[in-house]
Amino acid sequence: MKLLLGIVSIIIVLVLAILIILDLWGYELISWHTVSKGGVMIAVIAISSLLICLIYSLFIKKHSQDKKESSKRVKPIN
Repeated sequence: MKLLLGIVSIIIVLVLAILIILDLWGYELISWHTVSKGGVMIAVIAISSLLICLIYSLFIKKHSQDKKESSKRVKPIN
């Protein structure tokens, strides 16, 4: 996961650097408005995924561990 995140972040940095250099030379492949909309979209996806991970670790993961522990208890023989 770290490797994938590192590769994606390197690609984003390189693409933004290329866009800045091309803008300095007067070439406009895509507008900065499009780039900012893409940045906002990535931020919304990142925040949503962090919230989902937080909710999962607080509620769902703890609930499933309680179920596993209750099934491991020794049941009395009557």
